[in-house]
Amino acid sequence: MDKIRIAIYSRKSRLREGSESIENQIQICKDHIQKIYNNKNYDICVFEDEGFTGGNIKRPQFQKLIKNIKKNKFDVLICYRLDRISRNIADFSDIIELLQAYNVDFISIREQFDTSTPMGRAMMYIASVFAQLERETIAERVKDNMLELAKMGRWLGGQTPYGYNTKGSKENIRLIENEKELKIVKQLFEQYIKLGSLSKLQGWTIKEKIKSRKNKIFDMSSLKKILTNPVYVIADEVFYKFASNNKMNICNTLEEFRINKSKGLLCFNRTDQKFSKNKLKELKEWIVCIGTHKGIINTQIWLLTQDMIKDNAKLSPRTNTSRIALLSTVLRCKDCGSTFRIVGKYVDGKLTHHYYKCKTKEKSRTTLCNVKNVNGLEAEKMVLEYIKSFNIDEYTAKNEYAKHKDELEENTIDKIINIENDIHKKKDDIEKLTEKLIDTENSTASKYIIDKIEKIDLEIQNLEKELEQLQENKEEENENKINYELLRKEMQYAKENIEHLEFEQQKRLIKNLIEYVLWDGETLSIKPRLI
Repeated sequence: MDKIRIAIYSRKSRLREGSESIENQIQICKDHIQKIYNNKNYDICVFEDEGFTGGNIKRPQFQKLIKNIKKNKFDVLICYRLDRISRNIADFSDIIELLQAYNVDFISIREQFDTSTPMGRAMMYIASVFAQLERETIAERVKDNMLELAKMGRWLGGQTPYGYNTKGSKENIRLIENEKELKIVKQLFEQYIKLGSLSKLQGWTIKEKIKSRKNKIFDMSSLKKILTNPVYVIADEVFYKFASNNKMNICNTLEEFRINKSKGLLCFNRTDQKFSKNKLKELKEWIVCIGTHKGIINTQIWLLTQDMIKDNAKLSPRTNTSRIALLSTVLRCKDCGSTFRIVGKYVDGKLTHHYYKCKTKEKSRTTLCNVKNVNGLEAEKMVLEYIKSFNIDEYTAKNEYAKHKDELEENTIDKIINIENDIHKKKDDIEKLTEKLIDTENSTASKYIIDKIEKIDLEIQNLEKELEQLQENKEEENENKINYELLRKEMQYAKENIEHLEFEQQKRLIKNLIEYVLWDGETLSIKPRLI
């Protein structure tokens, strides 16, 4: 008789008092398993996340559990209480569907639910609704508190926008103008409308030697962040109507917007903190009010800029996925080290030829690099011919490197998990501090709570940047990871038929076999992997 494979999942928010400990949850689950599977063979595997909120499912051990379920490693999932899995009904519904798809029964001891029965499934959905209701009630209280604080024109923390500094006590922080930076902000809006693209704007900043607050070259994401931030907009009747039409939460009356002459805007709740890149929320969730700082951009200019950015985003080609760019992942400029962008030439809507252009050359308008463009067809033909002459035996003999890459990947995964753990713990701390802030708004303690929130928020920002870089490195490692036996067979076939392979097959071979291709303006030099 086959053993029943049982997974136990336990979770506890570290700062939450009065809830069952991880150890108690696990023991309760084991006692229940012994009771209902008394005369059957079974194996138990335990997954535990301590210090993580139930508001989302981005928990390391829970994600590991899900991956194992998708590999058909379990027959039953059991937990002490329903909200140990999730407090979010959308997440919970997805989890139930996943369990059903892989024929995994779910048992929640506290609520006495068992998805092996129709009544158990129905009751579980009902209970999950109440679990989320509790969370949404807390979120609504936080939102109401933000609205009241925003009405006073206070800066509620986070990264201070370029062009402003902060001053005041912790319980009454205000934005103040940095005239030198604001002058640059005005120029950025003017030049973007004139030039029409972020890449050209970045080139202009390089040419004019305009740098960020940290004395670094502005990247396009930083420029976009400035151009899309409403903090620079002069609060007027036009913006009020725009906010009203998009159902934003507006803290001030239409009359207050009408009589305002120069004050800027404060806009809160714009980004979703669950995403490492702070994904923008829908406009109807934004909280908008008139600030105490000076605004410098009129609404018409700001709205025109937003429309241009959206239109350009639709037109921008995804060069890394282009089906005419075989070398997009391996081609590098020998002069400056930059990657290349694919540029296609079209006549009557049909592609006639394409070439590769150095990104630094393009961004700096040839001031930092002026290497010649690369003829796409000629370069790709040269690389494919090189692969046809590749020595398979010499290449596949380098298996020791693969082991080394596996070790590097394990180290990267460990670092990612540790950073994700830190981020989730810190976000949980902020959530709990925010709840305390609601109850201590007018007390002396509130300034210390705000100070702590800001400090933790800055730590989260730094961790998220580090995490993003590690994840990008890991994705690149995964893309470049080599199955030697499969590759050997592919290479043997490619040597005879490479011109007839599908585009994706050609591109995969190039990524697996070539470490980089350097272009110095005259010649290509190819560096194969491992040799």
